[in-house]
Amino acid sequence: MTRKILVYTVFMVASLIAVFSTHAQKLVYRIDYKEDSIGYMIARKSLSNNKVTYELETRAKFSLVLSFNHAAYYKAEYENDVLTASLSEDFLNEKEQSKTTATLEQGRYTIKKDDQIKTESSPIHESIAYLYFNAPLKAEIFSEKHGQFCSIRQVSSNKYELIKPDERINVYYFKNGLCHKVEVNTSMATVYLTRIK
Repeated sequence: MTRKILVYTVFMVASLIAVFSTHAQKLVYRIDYKEDSIGYMIARKSLSNNKVTYELETRAKFSLVLSFNHAAYYKAEYENDVLTASLSEDFLNEKEQSKTTATLEQGRYTIKKDDQIKTESSPIHESIAYLYFNAPLKAEIFSEKHGQFCSIRQVSSNKYELIKPDERINVYYFKNGLCHKVEVNTSMATVYLTRIK
C-alpha cells in the first residue's frame, strides 16, 4: 500500500512539474487587403524551462488579376535568449517559393536559403517571429525568411519600421507589449494584419 502511494505521489509531482514548466500564448491576426479580409495569421509563443519557441502560421487567399493562395510558416527557437534554430517556409498556390533555415553550431549560424549556404557569427537575440511578442530592443533584427539581419527603427513610442532587403518597409504597432497591427509591404500589394484575439 505504501509503495502504491509513493508511486502515485511521484507520478503527480512529475505531472505538475511538466504542466508548470510549459506555458503557451497565442495571438490571432486578421489579414486585410484593401477593404477585404483575405486570411489570418496565428502567432504562438511557448516556454519550456529556459527554451522559448515562437511560431507564425499564415494563410491568405487574394485576387489581383489571378487568384492566389499564400501560406507561410515561421519557427524560431531560443535558449537563454539566443536563437538556436529557425525555419521559414513560403508557399504560393501550394508550391514552395522559399525555404530558409538557421542553425547554431559551435557559436556560428549555418544559414541555408533555398540552395545557398552561408554562415553568421553574430549572436541572434531577436527575429521576426519574436517581434510579435516583444518590442525590439536592438537596431537590427534577424529575418527568418531572408536569412539575414534587417534594420529596425523606432519612429514613435509604439511604432517601429523594419527595412527589408528589398528596401520595402513593414510597420509594426505595439499595444501593451504585444504587436497589435502590422503594415506589410510586398512586391504584389500592401496588406494589414490586425490582432483580433
